[in-house]
Amino acid sequence: MHVEAQDGTVILKVLGGSFASRDAERMAELLGSLAPFSQLVLDFSKVRQCDNAALLPLVEMLRRFRNAAVVLRGLTLHEARLLRYLGLRASEVQARA
Repeated sequence: MHVEAQDGTVILKVLGGSFASRDAERMAELLGSLAPFSQLVLDFSKVRQCDNAALLPLVEMLRRFRNAAVVLRGLTLHEARLLRYLGLRASEVQARA
């Protein structure tokens, strides 16, 4: 994971080919250490395989940062649908075609 933090904005790029539950846990720890922030961008464009089981911990982690504007980029349509089903607002999720 690569993090850029500046002026209340955190951009976290998920690197590597996969995203699993343990990655969601690491992300939660990392973002917890950077809080508070007003804007959060999670970029999944480099992820080729996302474990469906990692999406629930991701949503639960994002609920802790509800005061921040959150954008998720680079998700597949399937992942975006699952995240919306788990309660993320559609405006937060940007799927790749």
